[in-house]
Amino acid sequence: MVARAALLLGLLVPGSAAGVVDAPSVHAGPEFEASAAAPIPAQTVQASEPAATEPAAAEDLGFLARLVTWLRETTAGLGWLGPFFFGLFYALAVVLFVPGSALTIAGGVTFGLALGTLTVFVGANIGAALAFLIARYVLRDRVEKLLANRPALRAIDRAVETQGWRIVFLTRLSPVFPFSAQNYFYGLTGVTFTQYVAASLVGMFPGTLLYVYIGAAGAEVAEASGGAASWGQTALLVAGLAATAAVVVLVTRVARRELQKALAEVEETPGATA
Repeated sequence: MVARAALLLGLLVPGSAAGVVDAPSVHAGPEFEASAAAPIPAQTVQASEPAATEPAAAEDLGFLARLVTWLRETTAGLGWLGPFFFGLFYALAVVLFVPGSALTIAGGVTFGLALGTLTVFVGANIGAALAFLIARYVLRDRVEKLLANRPALRAIDRAVETQGWRIVFLTRLSPVFPFSAQNYFYGLTGVTFTQYVAASLVGMFPGTLLYVYIGAAGAEVAEASGGAASWGQTALLVAGLAATAAVVVLVTRVARRELQKALAEVEETPGATA
């Protein structure tokens, strides 16, 4: 995830020293992806696998780069309406399973830290709410088939029955499956819409702030390199990014422990079924 964020930042901020802005692999918010899988023994990895996966990864990044370039150019021509357009587009992207990391970083590059965070945060939560409602009232059967036969989801479903919003909150901070899938999955559970929205609002904020910060800091580094910004101000912004990343890492680790504890309690509850 660190490498992916650096590559995305390099694509979104031409000429920036993307390597200077390093972020931990924190999954907290719309830029979430699945948690890291267990290590695979070296002998089980085929020698031809890297060659097969690298073109797909490059194509994925290329698509995201083109999409974000179009979005930024369109937004720039809309003036004060730009943030509204960006936020609505982000909401649609969440519904359509478009990876949010590139769009979140682009929000920081385009609007800076404060406005970028607000724009992305509102757009991501609108998209998450729409996906929840679609799963609950429109495409329930299709979503159930899509998410079937996943043990992690069954465990979380049982936990939601007893702990509701707390599980939503913890999986937003430290998810065991991708952000976009979470939105649809929770529409199939017994959690209320109000609980879901409230838990998502709080749980998604740390990751949103971090990735927008990456974009804003990357843009600032690029401007300082070209003489358009002072290095003193840039250093303060990068230092703020480092502090934010440290806090998000700490919060995510605590959330992961609490989530594991909650799921373990469900498994140990008499009468719990697999």
